[in-house]
Amino acid sequence: MKSSSTEVLPAFRDRWEDVKDRLFSWPVWDAACVLLGFVSDDFFGDVRAWIISHGRAAVDRIAADPDALVELAHDVDSVNAGEELGVLVWEMWERLTGDCGGESRSTGVGVGR
Repeated sequence: MKSSSTEVLPAFRDRWEDVKDRLFSWPVWDAACVLLGFVSDDFFGDVRAWIISHGRAAVDRIAADPDALVELAHDVDSVNAGEELGVLVWEMWERLTGDCGGESRSTGVGVGR
């Protein structure tokens, strides 16, 4: 997988950021606050990763109608897994490229440790 990963991973990382960017809106953030309570800017990244983990159909519904986030209420206990998923994407990037100081396009903030 490593040989093909160096070609596939940049495309995956870019797609990951595109989808996170698609969910980066005040209406989605507001819906997350209604469902989860206070959502900090950092936690909102985790929430978007959690939404992505539910698949394209969920992302499409929530991007078009943020109130559809309520459909994921049954899985609210796993929202913290969004952080782990987001970290995994960047850890794989770091392992394959050696680049641990990239920027997240959705925030413009360095993601390196």
